[in-house]
Amino acid sequence: MTSESTKPAVLAYWSIRAIGQPIRYLLEYIGVPYENKTYDFVDGAPGDECKELWRKQREDLKKEGLAFPNLPYYMDGKVSLTQSLAIMRYLARKHGLYANNHQEETQQDMLEGQVNDFRWSLIHHCKADTYESLRWNYPEVMQGQLKLFSDYLGTKKWLLGEQLCYVDFMLYEALDQHNLFRPGCLDEFPNLKAYHGRFQELPAIRAYLGSERFKEWPVFGAPAKRWGWKRETTAVKA
Repeated sequence: MTSESTKPAVLAYWSIRAIGQPIRYLLEYIGVPYENKTYDFVDGAPGDECKELWRKQREDLKKEGLAFPNLPYYMDGKVSLTQSLAIMRYLARKHGLYANNHQEETQQDMLEGQVNDFRWSLIHHCKADTYESLRWNYPEVMQGQLKLFSDYLGTKKWLLGEQLCYVDFMLYEALDQHNLFRPGCLDEFPNLKAYHGRFQELPAIRAYLGSERFKEWPVFGAPAKRWGWKRETTAVKA
């Protein structure tokens, strides 16, 4: 029988990329054995069976110590967490992918917030008509945000310099999603394009991207009717 201490960690999320994918990259990079537990979408939305399963499991998870049952969640022995950023910070602190000093931590905090805003701006843009009032010309806004990241990165290898931090995993995924949304959007920013390629060439990441465990699509689920559910659904031309 497998003891509690030798059970693999569990990362649970919808069967999409969205905000769960950077955690998967992080776990692959640090080499932590884990179960990638997914809840499936049907035609871009959680099916009735999936919803019912999640409702039941949510109550069970609360009994097991998950204070705020939600997706994604991460469980590893006595550690039970929800909130994607909290999960990433926990793993980063534990495995040396966190800022080294107060000055770096201040920059890291700012970068986390900036990247989080950036990734959510695409999610909101791709949602259904509930966000109609916010649908400014996002491709133009997107290029402005990319320029800000390009200016900040400059000639640095990673966001904090020579050492990877967990926010790099977030930024890579945000860049990759935007590049799928508007192919070629990184061409204007050679340093961001090189950064994107450099991250892909990290041995553990390269192995993961080439494996069956990595699913490029869907990027988003319900209600991403504008873009993100099916590869052939293209919102923007380069």
